[in-house]
Amino acid sequence: MTRADIQEIINTKNALIQSMLDMAEKTAWEDVEMVDIIEQAQCDNDIAICLFPDKNTLLSAYEQHVDHRLMEEFKGAFGEPDSDRDRLFDVMMGRFDIFNENRVAVISIANAVTLDPKQIFHHFPNMCHSIARMVEVAEVEESQLIEHVKNIVLTGVYFNSFRVWINDNSGDMAATMATLDKGLSILEKINF
Repeated sequence: MTRADIQEIINTKNALIQSMLDMAEKTAWEDVEMVDIIEQAQCDNDIAICLFPDKNTLLSAYEQHVDHRLMEEFKGAFGEPDSDRDRLFDVMMGRFDIFNENRVAVISIANAVTLDPKQIFHHFPNMCHSIARMVEVAEVEESQLIEHVKNIVLTGVYFNSFRVWINDNSGDMAATMATLDKGLSILEKINF
């Protein structure tokens, strides 16, 4: 595989993700079809289907894209005096900042996914993976068992904050920050 082939795959992936977000902004997620995403992205159908056989795998790719951006944006961002809680707060809010770039689309997708148990089951591992990435980006170190338990609890804190973010139309995300801060404060008080 040549460098040009790899770049074409990257370009196709990015075009499909952007097409998915554009369509989810204008159309209810449950009505968005993979064939329409491919057509709007003007990608080769065979390559697109090979990369993403359905819109759930494409949505997973978007979630991984957000994880990667967080890792890039927060690389080397923290100093010694920052607490675990403060670093987690900054990273989780950073994720909401990225979501704000495509707010309407993300809310459309989230509303559809949370109403469909099959979708929740499919995407829950992705959310747990994203929480693990956020913990990693925030440079929080724990034993493996404690890390798994914390990630499950943090998923609940993050999901609750995400629900608030959906309805938080303020420019500064004050309600989202307050909810996230409260959840992390409770965990901090119980030495979690």
